[in-house]
Amino acid sequence: MLLLHLLPEKGMNSKERKQAINKVYRGYHIPGQSNLHTIKQNAVFYNTDSTPRHEITKAVVCYAIKKWGDIKFTEELRQSILLVEIALMKAQKGMAEEGTGFLTEAEKSINGTKYRRDIVQLNPEGTVWEIETDKYRSLRFKEDPEKDKIIIIKLFNES
Repeated sequence: MLLLHLLPEKGMNSKERKQAINKVYRGYHIPGQSNLHTIKQNAVFYNTDSTPRHEITKAVVCYAIKKWGDIKFTEELRQSILLVEIALMKAQKGMAEEGTGFLTEAEKSINGTKYRRDIVQLNPEGTVWEIETDKYRSLRFKEDPEKDKIIIIKLFNES
């Protein structure tokens, strides 16, 4: 691979490692822009011209790299992503074709209290999407000052 010499080696000290990572980072830029316009680190950008499977896989790989530094892409994981794509396509039948923008892990201050939002949809309502894996954590939204525009995606069993 062409960039192998740019990747940080395990025997590097901290300063050398940071310099090598910065060299890799500075080698990329926003499509259609010069190298002066760098891409935000640790942000996943979606291309709606790609398939949902492609973009879901991108998100999974990015999460694993951020969390563990690597990923083992197994056949089981590939099949799971395919099932997610199929479920997504079924759920979206009949929906509008025009998408909107969004923010993730965005923080907003309301009356001096900071609220971190999983996803804020950039629509006139400012719909907030909260993804919860724990039933008891999801109860906190009952007292939220913006509770009327929050959609909770429950990934837990309600029973």
